[in-house]
Amino acid sequence: MMGQADLAELADDIKSRGLLESIELYGDLIIDGRNRYQACKIAGVQPHFMPLGAPNDAEALAHIISKNLKRRHLDASQRSMVGARIENLRQGRPRADSKDANLRDLPLEQPNDARPAPPISRAAAAEMVNVSERSINSAKRVIEHGAPEVVQAVESGDLPVSVAAIIAEQSLEEQKAFVTAPKPARKKKASQHREDKKRNPLLHVPDGLADFQG
Repeated sequence: MMGQADLAELADDIKSRGLLESIELYGDLIIDGRNRYQACKIAGVQPHFMPLGAPNDAEALAHIISKNLKRRHLDASQRSMVGARIENLRQGRPRADSKDANLRDLPLEQPNDARPAPPISRAAAAEMVNVSERSINSAKRVIEHGAPEVVQAVESGDLPVSVAAIIAEQSLEEQKAFVTAPKPARKKKASQHREDKKRNPLLHVPDGLADFQG
């Protein structure tokens, strides 16, 4: 979501020019345009909505992923983090009694197939975000064991997921120290892991660590 200043600027623009792009809905759930919706409320402008013509939850999810990945220009590590969160997601329908009264009363067509889809496999998640299953596995380790600072560094594009997966195996203090260290220190740490792998071939170091420069 936008910060307050950017949201206020968007609200001013909508107030002067109107809402130029419809807010996209799937059932009673906003899937694209949350900022525009909030800005309309601030500006006192009646928003207009466009139902997504997806036949089921799986198609709706694919649409959301495709649209956001293209819009945000995420790198492979960032896409891996998205894929890790998509894996095992159970695609259920939103509640009929939406918390937002403005959406709850909309006379929208519901998807034809309201049955929950099966959990998304790792292979399917990897295909959705165009990365390898190994990258999804690294992202899972980061999400499950990484310090918030490490997770944020990967999601912001500042740290490769392959490196973060190893850093996530260390203590929280060591992880935080790594993220806050200057780039030369990070490079030295990555080089140390590379030397450890040479001395112990059984030590697993994900691809990409040896070439990590930042």
